[in-house]
Amino acid sequence: MARALRAPLDIVLSRKLGVPGQEELAFGAIATGGTRVLDREIIEAIGISEGQIEQITAKVKKELERRENLYRGAQPPL
Repeated sequence: MARALRAPLDIVLSRKLGVPGQEELAFGAIATGGTRVLDREIIEAIGISEGQIEQITAKVKKELERRENLYRGAQPPL
């Protein structure tokens, strides 16, 4: 695809942050480069603590980094 477009392409990965005990329900997401978006309405409605948010973010970030290394290999980001 990159050759056909004559443009550099790179991967951008994202992962949802799942509610504890209901992981299919997202209260936010993180993406490559450290971007994090949170849905404060869900967080407040369910009562997710800041500690839980940070713990879940760290766990998901580790998986995001694992996948980025798997897909990108030794290639640096563009």
